[in-house]
Formats: sequence, structure tokens, C-alpha cells
Amino acid sequence: MRFEELNLPAEFTFALNELGLTTCTEIQEKMIPLAMQGVDIVARSETGSGKTFAFALPALCGVNTEDRATQVLVLCPTRELCVQTVKEFRKLCVKKEGCRAVAVYGGEGMERQIFDLKKGARIVVGTPGRILDHIDRRVLKLGGVKTLIFDEADEMLSMGFQKEIDKVLKKVNPERQTLMLSATMPESVKKLAQTYLKSPVTVEVAPKTLPIYHTYFTVGRKEKQRALTEYLAKYRPHTALIFCNTKKMADTLSNYLTGEGVTHGLIHGEIPQPRRIRAMEEMKKDGGYLVATDVAARGIDIQNVDVVINFDMPQSAEIFAHRVGRTARAGKSGNAVTFINTPPQKGEYMRLLTEIGATAKEGKLSASLSYEEELPTRGKFAPQSGKKPVKGGFPKGKGQGKPFRKGGNENRSRQEKKASVLMEFSHGKPKASFSKSKEQPSQKRASGKNYSKK
Repeated sequence: MRFEELNLPAEFTFALNELGLTTCTEIQEKMIPLAMQGVDIVARSETGSGKTFAFALPALCGVNTEDRATQVLVLCPTRELCVQTVKEFRKLCVKKEGCRAVAVYGGEGMERQIFDLKKGARIVVGTPGRILDHIDRRVLKLGGVKTLIFDEADEMLSMGFQKEIDKVLKKVNPERQTLMLSATMPESVKKLAQTYLKSPVTVEVAPKTLPIYHTYFTVGRKEKQRALTEYLAKYRPHTALIFCNTKKMADTLSNYLTGEGVTHGLIHGEIPQPRRIRAMEEMKKDGGYLVATDVAARGIDIQNVDVVINFDMPQSAEIFAHRVGRTARAGKSGNAVTFINTPPQKGEYMRLLTEIGATAKEGKLSASLSYEEELPTRGKFAPQSGKKPVKGGFPKGKGQGKPFRKGGNENRSRQEKKASVLMEFSHGKPKASFSKSKEQPSQKRASGKNYSKK
């Protein structure tokens, strides 16, 4: 369907033509006509499907520019998504005077946001916590809201915004229209829809058919960073998103890449907003590599991501789907790479693949190490060889070195034993070995007594 068939106001048709957009995406074709009828909608569509214009266009059609009240409220999980959404609204409002869109979110001073709100903001896009702050300060009044929009509802709930959402909605005009959009539809989102939407119509778009090729690499924990740099050097992706689970890990990885001379950007919750925006804009323009946490990556709108790299394992199927959904856009297939460290992690990875309906192949790098070699020789994750442990040494099994022998081997210094074990476990081939114990100059022992720890 073409946009001109939707009977949109002329100013929005002009804006779409200026953007070079003439044909609706599937979610836009299904959702816009329903939304313009004023019904409540629950829409499920994956990241990058055109959801923003699907809710922005019908919401803008109902805005009265002669009324200074806030008439459209969009709740987003992160500041990046707020900024990106406001940009999309402004693109559509280029010919509609007085239709101001303002973003409000945490991590930025209140003064500028208060100034923008007091100037008159017909459209407000914000995170639930900061929206609540402005309500409490009596700067933002929501009694005139005509359209309420939940963008990325699943992520907002997974981030723990339920209480803030409840408080905000108590202040919103009850006679509003409500649109809820989500990439996934867990029970928490269904419950939210039942609570706040009136007889909603469900719109669902099947996942795109463009393939995402999943590959995993088995690497030791201490080899992940080296494995990443080897992957980037070997495959040379033009654009790569590298996901970490925590801000600390993102900082650690960024420092390592800097030390290796790998140019990249970094975004997480503690990075100043101007720097985060600059990193994303540079990636959009020139490509490159971006290290990010899941929360900070919300709102990244980059069409040509060659590969998504899960440096850390995603913690849920929803997070996994959001990560890999950032590749395979703009009519191109995509790639997703995951680093795995332990057998339990591999089992969890396979479960996540099953939940999102994907399969994966195992890749090989010179940095790849069998995770068995890095695990304890006893305990929960020890390789099970079916043989009993040898007294005074390690159980003999696959990937293990020989047990300590009594006699000279048993009397070796602690440092010699440690060095020998490390050498024997190095890729299964010892670089050197100790046949008999040699007295270390610094080792003091009485004649006939053994002081080494057993």
C-alpha cells in the first residue's frame, strides 16, 4: 500500500515524499488505518519494521496546534529511544507549524527540559521515571492527552518500570486512545494491555524472512577478548554491534580494544548523552564498531549492521531477539555471533535459539579453547571421564594431563607443579616438562622433611 492511499493530511504526505518514502511497511499498512479510527491497538512487530511511523502518523493527525496542552504522550524505556523517536516526529512535522515534540529522560539536567515543556509541547516522548519527575514538579500536565503510546513495552517492563507506569497513567486523560507496541509479547505485556487498554485490536506482523546466520565460538573466559579481535581482523565487518551485559564489562572491553588499536565507539548508561549521540551518528555515517549494553542500545537505528556480536551471553530470549534484530535490515541478510565459555552456557544458548526459532553452527578461531580445559578438574563442571581420581593428582580424562607421580614429582615445589600443569594443559601439548624436582634457591627445607603443601 502507498501512503497516498491512507488519506493522510497533505503536510504529512509532503514530509514522507521529502524523505523518499512512498510505500508502507507491513506494520504501517495494518496499523495506521485502524489507529486513525480511534481504536486501542496492541501491535507486535520486530525491531526495524517501521513501528515509529506506524504510531506517529495517526497520533499527529489528531493534534490540534491551537491547543497548547500535551496531546500525545510516548513512553520509552531508554533515553536513546526517546531521542530517536522525537527525531522521527520532527521529520513528519516539518510542514506542520506549532507541532512541537520534546524528549524528556534521565541523565540530563531538568532545567532545559522544563524550559522546553513550558514553551508548549504538544508531543512529549520520555522515560517513565523522568515523566513522573515532571508531573511531580507540576511542569507536565497530562489531562489533555488524546493518544498514549507504549513503545518497546516489553523492554520497559523488563527494566522494572511497572510502578512508574502505573503512577503516570493515573494522571493521563482516561478518555484517551492507547497504542502498545512491542517486539515480543510476554505475559507481562499481555497483563499490561488488559489493565490499560479498552477492547484492543491485535496487530501482528510475522518475522521477516531475511535470514540471520548464527555462529557461536567456544572460547576460554580469558580468551574472549583475543577471540573478538581475531574475529574482527579475520572477517572485517564494516559495521558491528558488540553487546555486553554490564557497564563494567563494556568499559573493560573498550579499554582492551583501545589498547589493541581497534577504533570503536562506546555507549552505556554512564556515558554522557552528547558522546553517546556522537558515537551513534558516526557509526551511521561511516560504519565501524560500537560496544554497547542492552539498555543503551535501545533506540539505535542503523540500517546496515553486518554483524551483531554477543560478547556476553544474552540473559533472556527477549534480549536475544532485540540484539539480533538489529542486523538483517535494509533488504540484506545478517549475522549474529556469540561467544560461549562453559557447557551450561552452551545449553542456555541452544535454548535461546529454540525460543526465537533459529539454528546455529560452530565457528573456529585460533583463540578457541575447549571450555573443558578451563573448568575445574573436580566439582560441578568437571569433565566426567568415568574414572576415579588418582590420589594426589587430577582425574585422568579427556583433555587432562597425567596425574602426579609419587616420588620426585610429589616433592616438587608448588611453583613447579603449577607451571607443569599449565604447560601440559596448553592446547593439549606440553611445551616443557619437569622430570625430577630441582631445589629452588629460595626454597628452604630441613633435611629429610617436605615443606611443600599437599
